[in-house]
Amino acid sequence: MYGFDMIEPLIGFGDADAADRACIALGITPTRIEILRIVLASGDVSASQLAMNLGLSRNGVLHHLRALTEGGLLRARHCTHPRGSGPITYCRADEEEVRTVLRDVNRHLFTDADRSPVRP
Repeated sequence: MYGFDMIEPLIGFGDADAADRACIALGITPTRIEILRIVLASGDVSASQLAMNLGLSRNGVLHHLRALTEGGLLRARHCTHPRGSGPITYCRADEEEVRTVLRDVNRHLFTDADRSPVRP
């Protein structure tokens, strides 16, 4: 059976060109991968912080955050802004859920309809 390491070439760990090719081929935006990387490394992150780090508009970031949250990879926490100037939403990635999704993609790609391994 193919292991988790089989997914690494698809998302291009350590190789930006491979990551871009995999994202294009699978219909995943490189921005969403970068958002996941930032949130996984940072913990709670606001849309404004991501917008500054990525050079995107806040609305552009919110579009990606919504998709990642609906996909179950991020969790949103709503609270009052630390300066008391209104509401703010922080996003946190569920590392185990991200790993589970990657394993599921790996399993789906490398098994046939009967769930038996496909020979290379």
